[in-house]
Amino acid sequence: MMITIRVLAAISALAFASGVGAAQWKQVGKAAGVELWIDTASVKRSNGEVAFEYRIDNAKALTVVDGKGVYRSTITKAKVRCNQRSISIGPSVAYAGAKGTGNVVARIPPTPDEARFQPVERDSSDESLWQQVCRIAQLTPQK
Repeated sequence: MMITIRVLAAISALAFASGVGAAQWKQVGKAAGVELWIDTASVKRSNGEVAFEYRIDNAKALTVVDGKGVYRSTITKAKVRCNQRSISIGPSVAYAGAKGTGNVVARIPPTPDEARFQPVERDSSDESLWQQVCRIAQLTPQK
């Protein structure tokens, strides 16, 4: 009986940990010391816009603008307009650890320019995000 209870508890824990809506990170860019990832599970279409989250992982720790901490990764909310080829950056959360782990070091609101839809620049990380997200959005039904 105890073995059955332990097995059921283990299965329940795994099901809970994998969770519905758990992030599904896909790497879409890499440069010297920096990686760019999209959470494919966060991609949501609505009224011609596609909302999503992306993560930046840094090989070296960076200092928060106010100088009160260091971080290795950020997770940022963003929106794109696929047809207009534009992007709007939302708030970011900076984490002490890689891959969005560890303590939250800072919550960073977007500047007014970042929040406003801007044209996606060619050969930029924004273009990598736009291409990937718009491709995913084409494959998912609109809500």
